[in-house]
Amino acid sequence: MDTMIFAIDPTGTRLYFALLLAIAALLGAAVYRVLARPETIRAEFRGLFRPAAKRTAAAWAVVAMLPLGLYGYRDCWTYFYAVRLNGDRLILTYLFPTREQELADLGSISVTAVAEARKGLVYRIRVDAGGRHFVSQQMPRPEAETRLRALTQALQQRTGAARP
Repeated sequence: MDTMIFAIDPTGTRLYFALLLAIAALLGAAVYRVLARPETIRAEFRGLFRPAAKRTAAAWAVVAMLPLGLYGYRDCWTYFYAVRLNGDRLILTYLFPTREQELADLGSISVTAVAEARKGLVYRIRVDAGGRHFVSQQMPRPEAETRLRALTQALQQRTGAARP
């Protein structure tokens, strides 16, 4: 029996990721333009750059884009978005790439809400199981409290144990 406990809407995260990729692409285009065609920049700065081969300019553009792209990927897609119970397994679903993490020992799982001040005050649900921890995508406090309560109750019902 598969029971969905909660799923977080990824629309805002997709927009944020697209914005980061757009900024990275603009940065890469600027680096490419300056290196491949220095005559297009302001006259007082032209002497600072010698024209580079297009392949070299493209390589440097990719190097300039990579940190922001990797940050965006890590910040958006390394968190789970959905939690469901399937029999005696808790399943955490990730979106990009789509993958699932199955946690088999429901009795050893603990769940908490954690606050994060990095992007304003947001909350995440943390699932600890067998020495590993898994963290959800960010959400406002009321959502985190509701989802944490639903997850805790579902685990209690499946294990029959009282949880804090």
